Amino acid sequence: MERYTTIIIVDDELSIRQGIKTIMNWESEGFQVIAEAENGADALMKIKQQKPDIVLTDIKMPVMDGITLLHQMKEIAPETACLVLSSFDDFPTVSNSFKNGAVDYILKPTLTKSILLKHLNDIKQQQTQVQTNAPVETIETDLARYLASFSKNPSTNLEEYFHEGPCFLMQTTRSFLPDHRTFHAFVAKGEAIAEIESLIAYAIDEQQFGVVIRLTNALARETVIKQFAQHTPALTMIASQFITDTTALQQAYQTITKEIDAQLFFCSKQQILKAEDFVAINDLKSLNATLFLKELVDHNYLESLTRIDAYFARLITSHVEPISMKQEANNIFYTLLSSIETHYDPRDFRTIKYEFLQKINSCVFAEDFQTYLSETLDKIKQLIAATAHSEDPVLMNIKEYIDTHYHEALSLADLAEKFHFNYHYLSVVLSSFLNMSFSEYLNKIRMNAAKELLLQQHLPLSEISKAVGYSDLSYFSKIFKKEFKISPSKYRREMNL
Repeated sequence: MERYTTIIIVDDELSIRQGIKTIMNWESEGFQVIAEAENGADALMKIKQQKPDIVLTDIKMPVMDGITLLHQMKEIAPETACLVLSSFDDFPTVSNSFKNGAVDYILKPTLTKSILLKHLNDIKQQQTQVQTNAPVETIETDLARYLASFSKNPSTNLEEYFHEGPCFLMQTTRSFLPDHRTFHAFVAKGEAIAEIESLIAYAIDEQQFGVVIRLTNALARETVIKQFAQHTPALTMIASQFITDTTALQQAYQTITKEIDAQLFFCSKQQILKAEDFVAINDLKSLNATLFLKELVDHNYLESLTRIDAYFARLITSHVEPISMKQEANNIFYTLLSSIETHYDPRDFRTIKYEFLQKINSCVFAEDFQTYLSETLDKIKQLIAATAHSEDPVLMNIKEYIDTHYHEALSLADLAEKFHFNYHYLSVVLSSFLNMSFSEYLNKIRMNAAKELLLQQHLPLSEISKAVGYSDLSYFSKIFKKEFKISPSKYRREMNL
């Protein structure tokens, strides 16, 4: 196998890194880009791991600049040559670069393929111990480079791997990975499964983690997936369909990497989702803004909360793209809570607002998203209800009305209409005011009245039932026994001994 001179590109601008990666066909020129980094600290870690022959680095970068990187490289990788690419042509910057170990310096505005290639070939000729520094060429490194697009041409070993048996890949992402030990346990389990002939693990930019699996036979895929699901329950992953060559491998990897966050969002926790079971991810249909804003202007918050809850339940059922859904949740709750703050004591609602904006974006599963959203809506309802003061004259009137009309066919809807309240709002504030639900309070009033009537022996139970608002005697008896742990007839007998 041809020995390439290996390179790591370091620049905080993605467009610059991409431009350098595509400036030439590196491998045809005898070079291979094995990694890229966005700052000196990131580069230092990759230099330690991969020991490149040459590092191309910028000077001005966040976290760790190029000068500091050069200085530290002298300690950890003295054989690695460093070529500086910078926009700064002032003497102190150039001088400082060479003092700290740079072997050459190119100004970015003058960078062309021919200039870069000339400098690289000069460095290549000067290096006398290239083979000493070379990383061990393994199928694992070939796979990682190919999937990360650092190598456009797969190695012969990698191509042959897919010709020797049926293959597929399984992949997860950092968002769904509890820790590295879980992934290592997953790989170890795979190595022990009899139906797996061979397994290659990969980790791309510490974001995508997976394995390429070669089976003993094509019928074993379902068995292998089930065994992984049973013995590594902490992982949620995607299993690709069968892969026949390196082109199909790259396509499967790119598809899963693109789809994984959305597909696993709607997947049950700790499940392996097969690629053939992907759901269609749909575009967002926004909440009715006119109606929503009118409810806020009218301070009809409880109706808004009910509408919001139903709206997001529909979005989840419709498999709406998760990032769009989270952005919509941020916008709606920020607007809602900002409006509520102007009408009520803002302190508690402000805390809810900023907690929500922080936590809702960290939900990686739809069930967690919906649970947290519903909990937040309930918390808002409770805070609004808590503002109903115990001496509120309107609520006192409603309570008095219940106390004097309990014997009628009374419902919460009747009260809402009579006292000009929104049904949902009245349900919340009245429950807070009474310290129990409307139906619980109504039953309590009726039961206390029934106890008094039961002491009058001349009244049959059927008449007492009707007198306190129950047309069904059996239902009345059931409620009475539930409230007092004794039947109405037995209560009458015991009280009249």
